[in-house]
Amino acid sequence: MNKRYIGLVLASLLVGCVPNLVQTPQFEMREAGLLRLNPPGLNGVAPEAVIRIVLSARNPNPIDLGLTEMNFNLALDGAKIAGGGTPGFNMKANGVPSTVPVDVTIPITPATLQSMFKIVSGSKVSYTIDGTFAVDAGSLGRPKFGPFVIAQGAYQAPSLASTPPKFAFRNDLTRFTVGLGGAVLDLGFEVTNPAPIGYRLVAPLNLTVGGRIIAKAEAGGSVPASNKGIIYTRFQIDPISAGAAVLSGNFDFQVTGAPSLEVPGFQSFNFPLSALFGGSAKK
Repeated sequence: MNKRYIGLVLASLLVGCVPNLVQTPQFEMREAGLLRLNPPGLNGVAPEAVIRIVLSARNPNPIDLGLTEMNFNLALDGAKIAGGGTPGFNMKANGVPSTVPVDVTIPITPATLQSMFKIVSGSKVSYTIDGTFAVDAGSLGRPKFGPFVIAQGAYQAPSLASTPPKFAFRNDLTRFTVGLGGAVLDLGFEVTNPAPIGYRLVAPLNLTVGGRIIAKAEAGGSVPASNKGIIYTRFQIDPISAGAAVLSGNFDFQVTGAPSLEVPGFQSFNFPLSALFGGSAKK
């Protein structure tokens, strides 16, 4: 029996014994959170919910392993609602930890509405991720492991009431015109949403000059989760009430309002009247 034949036999035996030769990599959850939840009904914003789970992977074997696939199911409050996978990566040998981000897209359907409502309202939602994975062990083959629980825990999103939006005047989106019928301020402003939940902002606004309200308007628009939105509104100004500020064609102003954040189909949050932003306009 030649050495080449003996080597082939040994290699085939090793591959056949892969489950015993390759120790199972271990996964631990480092953090979990709602990446974004944009409900249906936001103009120009695709409805979706995405949860990000960050895992720590440890490979106890003396050789590096390539994670070639990970397939999993996500359950919220005990009900399986989504599945997915994660791209492959290299797991270093001898227990050196590797970080694995796993994004799970949750369809917004009648079956998931109850869990989505709990997330929007700031209630705790339990989750479980179970599944299988396979590794590339080089000459030892490509063993598969599982199914088993990869991560589990509970998640509670911050309430919109505790993460109010931020407003900023945009001079490049603002136009001031004065004519025979009066003055018009076409105002554009930026709304930053620090929350992972998208909403429609609705607000009655007051335009104030020199401590006096000289015009009122309604504003509304969609603001995506953890993102920014541009809102436009128009103030029709009475020159008599505005006085010299309008006649000069240049005035400083403040905008106050009591914004309402509407998560379509879920919930609304109201904030008290406050100064939102200030700006300056020229005709």
